[in-house]
Amino acid sequence: MESEIFARRKEEHSVELSKLLHLYLTIKLIKKMMSKNKEFELEVERIKAIFFSAQETFYIVEELYHENDVSDKEIYTKNMNSFFYYCKIYFWRNTVIELSKLFNHRDNETFNLIKFIKKLKPNGHFKSLKYDELFLDSILKRIDESQNAINNLILQRDKMYAHEDRNNQDVNNQTSFLDIKKLLDICKDLLQKITNQHFGTHLQFEMINSPKQSLKYLIECIIKGEQVIETEHLALIKSINNQ
Repeated sequence: MESEIFARRKEEHSVELSKLLHLYLTIKLIKKMMSKNKEFELEVERIKAIFFSAQETFYIVEELYHENDVSDKEIYTKNMNSFFYYCKIYFWRNTVIELSKLFNHRDNETFNLIKFIKKLKPNGHFKSLKYDELFLDSILKRIDESQNAINNLILQRDKMYAHEDRNNQDVNNQTSFLDIKKLLDICKDLLQKITNQHFGTHLQFEMINSPKQSLKYLIECIIKGEQVIETEHLALIKSINNQ
């Protein structure tokens, strides 16, 4: 009788230990998943920050070079105002540097998209998030198709912008605005997929009160100010001639 009670208690004890072990492993797994989720979200936020920096500075450069369907006064202001001249140079520089961070495949680039996408693959670091491999492959294919533009951006970054290279005379920009837009679209599609699947929301890419909008307003103010000054000068000349 005692042996049966002992055996039953031993069995119950074993079941309790098994439940506790299962609970411990479950909690450990949850903590690990939460830690990976946090790591993933921090990496996504950094990539988003780099992307938006590249996008907004590119939009400024694009606006400053835009001369179709605009007045001669606006073209003159964009080309002759020294502030806008330097804006073209320095905002293009930032666009090149930021996109190089995202598309440079070197291991020392912490937030490059190729490395990040590989982490999302079924055998990658973030495999538990279960992203569609066909979608990931399509993004990698588009990156590969833009490799010539990417290589030129990295060359500009390495030889001209990250530091001055003595032998940078032969380094020219061979990346069109269309090439830049294709790279930005790749980023948008990837970030939108992540935002939809992981956060359950929609990412808004067009900023309210964006730098580009502020630039356009500034140009309009300069033109209107010059028109006022011109009108006043003409009125002054006319009044002098009538004396």
